[in-house]
Amino acid sequence: MNLLSYLLALSILVLLMIEAVAFHKATVCRQEAWLKGTELITKTLLSKGSPSENSFLPGCKIHLIQRDKSVYWQNLMNLKKHPLVLNLKGNL
Repeated sequence: MNLLSYLLALSILVLLMIEAVAFHKATVCRQEAWLKGTELITKTLLSKGSPSENSFLPGCKIHLIQRDKSVYWQNLMNLKKHPLVLNLKGNL
């Protein structure tokens, strides 16, 4: 019985470690998407750049889309668009 409880506790610990790594990777990818999105927004405000621009983060499989003054990011596994909102207005 001790061996069975030991194996159960060990398997739960391994499962929690796997979920923690997945959560950390998702958090880092969202931070990278936010950083790249802010770069796209500020580039739009600083210069008369192109009205649309795309960027891709290959390690995270995230696609950033900038159209006019709005930026969206989407995960390639889930095609739902997430808006990136910064309250910057006008030209800098």
